[in-house]
Amino acid sequence: MGKEERLETTAIGAIGVGYNTFYGTAMNNVIDPATSGPVQGAFEPLVHICTSRQDVMNALNIDASVSVNSPWGSFDDRFKFMSLLQITTTTVVILVEATLRTTTTVTGATFNDSFKDSQTLYKQGGDSYVSSITSGGQFLAAYSFRAYDEETFESIVNSADATFSGFSTQFSANFDTEIQSITNTASVATDFNMKAIGFTKTPVPQTANELVPFVLNFNTVPMDAPQVLEFGTTCYTALDDCPPNFSQINAYKQQYTESPSMLVDIDYMAESNLNIIANIASIYDNYSMRSADPDFSTHVTNTQAIRDSIATWRRSVDKDPTNPNVLLPTIDQTQLVVPVAQFALVPASSSREPRTGVPFGDLLEKDIPRGVLPSTISIQSDDNWVTKLATTYTTKDPNDPPFVKTNGHGETGGLNPIIQLGPGEVVTQIGVSWSTFTNLVQITTNRQPTITYGPGVNPIQTWSPPQNGCFVGWAGMCGTLVDALWPVWAVFYPASWGPNPPDITHRLKKGLSYARSKGMPTLDNILAIIGGWAIPMYPTLRQIYPQKGGWEGWMQVNIALGLTQGFPDTKTYREQSVWDGSNERVDLLLLCDGEPTQIVELKCESFYQDNGSGTFKTFVRAMKKDVAKIVVNGDALNPLYKPALCFVIGLTMVDEVTNYALNTTSWIPYQDAIRHTRLIEASGTGPTYVPALWLHYVGYSITDKGVLQVT
Repeated sequence: MGKEERLETTAIGAIGVGYNTFYGTAMNNVIDPATSGPVQGAFEPLVHICTSRQDVMNALNIDASVSVNSPWGSFDDRFKFMSLLQITTTTVVILVEATLRTTTTVTGATFNDSFKDSQTLYKQGGDSYVSSITSGGQFLAAYSFRAYDEETFESIVNSADATFSGFSTQFSANFDTEIQSITNTASVATDFNMKAIGFTKTPVPQTANELVPFVLNFNTVPMDAPQVLEFGTTCYTALDDCPPNFSQINAYKQQYTESPSMLVDIDYMAESNLNIIANIASIYDNYSMRSADPDFSTHVTNTQAIRDSIATWRRSVDKDPTNPNVLLPTIDQTQLVVPVAQFALVPASSSREPRTGVPFGDLLEKDIPRGVLPSTISIQSDDNWVTKLATTYTTKDPNDPPFVKTNGHGETGGLNPIIQLGPGEVVTQIGVSWSTFTNLVQITTNRQPTITYGPGVNPIQTWSPPQNGCFVGWAGMCGTLVDALWPVWAVFYPASWGPNPPDITHRLKKGLSYARSKGMPTLDNILAIIGGWAIPMYPTLRQIYPQKGGWEGWMQVNIALGLTQGFPDTKTYREQSVWDGSNERVDLLLLCDGEPTQIVELKCESFYQDNGSGTFKTFVRAMKKDVAKIVVNGDALNPLYKPALCFVIGLTMVDEVTNYALNTTSWIPYQDAIRHTRLIEASGTGPTYVPALWLHYVGYSITDKGVLQVT
């Protein structure tokens, strides 16, 4: 101890030993304990549905005071295992936990020496003694579903909730089938990790296929190296002959671990936030787009400052724990924030007239956090046209195999030289030429001169990456030949910084808060921002519309950015959990001092969902589903956010979908609440016809008195 932060900790090895809560370390034994046990615990393998880092920490019984220092023993094993899961705010972890445990408890204790001085007792035995120990072995297996958007996250959570009952449920022989059903529904990257604690000689499963029989028979597995899995402590003030001023030490312990200060929880939250910030920053760094948000380093500095202030307080207490004048650190709780990456896949605007080929887009927005980038591009052509475009993509994970996207199916003609994109090499310009079909593609990089593919002569249109954007792939239309082609940019925006979404309610109840300022936008302001973005972007929206994945995420990013820039005093958050008893998140959450909360749900018409035979009704159904969530379940809104104004806003651009949305009977029972605004008139005829762009919106208020329609 002393002036420097303690770097080494000692594992708890026996019942009755001393314990220093501030540093999470065992101390000398200063008591003679009477004990009962060990008592064998019931064997019940469990499945936990975890939607936050805090959920995983709770499921693994990781003690915060241990984890924020130098974890030891099984806590170190579990902490490292949790780090493998790479948890962000949109990760769902299905955690399997099988534990064999025995518990020993202290039933009485006396000091084994006479301590007249509190500081001497603290220096030898810490602030408490270990009054219970649970030892044994544990097997952990985790499926991590890495969702990268709100809808995918919700679908995984809903699928998990439908498959498993509650946060924790009993593991069964049907687990393989259950996890497979979630995997099939999720369609996202899934990681699988395993860890055995307390065993050095027993072979553990090597694959997921071996998991079920091993877990079901875990209670028969020989355990040769049991470890401390859990422990409890009791302050020395509970014993006779405790020095009278030891109560001051206990007061500092309570400031560290209990409400309202909860310094250890704040410390752990800051540590968790630093991990999440690093994870999200790596997405920007992978595309060399850190310049899109210069605040990453600022938030790291501010968050680390919180940890440093707690460490300074801890050192002061440790130096003289009987000094009543060690002041609590002044912590700016608004700095406990994490980022949600803000980016969009933006197809370049093309002057090419609409073609009859099948629309394609190589990537979806969920590919960006994986770090997907093109590594090689090859274009095959005959004497007249570009017949095939093949692009090889890699991710930032070296364990992910490269994959190829091929568009066009012509096989004639020679293979043009393949362009190789090395590390740090980026595309700086792309040119395309066409007549009936695409006949020329030109690519220029920061390291290579312009390379021309195809029989064409000069490009009709050229593109360069937009600000804070980079080339990541292709979109267009193709059949046997490449009918139309344009580049797709990954455009990055400043991250959305806010409280760690899964834990916002938990932290607020523990006394944490975040700053709110005046200046809340009205509904008219929100509609104006949406219109101000959608109207000039309409030509591009029509190009994006046929692509899988839709454009709702792109719209959400831009509207959030517009609100942040236009109303800087209002805190704008994306993808927040606001409903008690549900993991569903809202698109936008607006907070401002002295103003009702505002909740905004956005819906955008999608080619693959709303423009097929008999599917034109799905857009209205999707909006009505969000309206029902407000009207029917308004009481489930977390009291922290009441009163609230809730708006559901949607955009349509295909006549059949729009006409159904404009029919009042389509909205029953919400027909009195729906409103419509035409943003762009229809124009042209025949091949030049451009349909109108319409905005549809519904508003309700939620108070303690119920749900009311907003007029």
